[in-house]
Amino acid sequence: LGAARNTDERMRLVRGMLRLVGFSELGYLTVKLDAQGRPERLYFPRSYLSANLAPHYFEAGYHRHDPRFAAALTGSAPHVWDRRRLVEAWRRAGSPPGMRAMFDEMRDGGIGSGLIFGLPIPHTRLRSIISFAAPSEQAGWITDSVVVQSLTLGLSVHQRFSAYVRAINRRESAAELSAPQMRILGFLAAGLSDKEIALRMDITAHNVDYHLRRLRQKCGATNRTQLAFLAGQMPTS
Repeated sequence: LGAARNTDERMRLVRGMLRLVGFSELGYLTVKLDAQGRPERLYFPRSYLSANLAPHYFEAGYHRHDPRFAAALTGSAPHVWDRRRLVEAWRRAGSPPGMRAMFDEMRDGGIGSGLIFGLPIPHTRLRSIISFAAPSEQAGWITDSVVVQSLTLGLSVHQRFSAYVRAINRRESAAELSAPQMRILGFLAAGLSDKEIALRMDITAHNVDYHLRRLRQKCGATNRTQLAFLAGQMPTS
């Protein structure tokens, strides 16, 4: 995929690989999570829009009750599914009314089975989700070999697009920060201590600590080292 000369050639390669594995479509999206681990923002590469995981899927609220999405959002193990199993899980959950339309759309779109998995993007609150779908009504055809081939193709797509999404997220995160927060991140990336930052900005060390705690929460960093790393990746203008 990396050697493809343009987007059209890359998509032809992906479609050919999908047919070889046995799937009809591949969907890729990245979810930005809030502090509670809930979806806050979605990034859809145009080349990998899938009827099985498109913007409409979220606009209709299907993701709130779909066990496939929950599995991909919380774990990295591949989740194999078919429509029959989804209907059974839906009934066990009390048959949420909004989901019936999703099953109708899947049937009308020729989507019967598939595989989905999620991958975290390190040092961010981003998580990429890769979905494969096929017309077959039973998931028994998705053997270990099919899973391995799907993971290989999905990881190749992820390797390419996660860098783009990471760059977009950095720009958006920088745009959401105040001028003092941006200055603090700049000093942090330069290796200054809290006391040195306070002296440079003519504020107290307590205020610096407060801003750093807010910045860790906003940037999804768990410690000072991660925040310093992210600060070094932030655009300067």
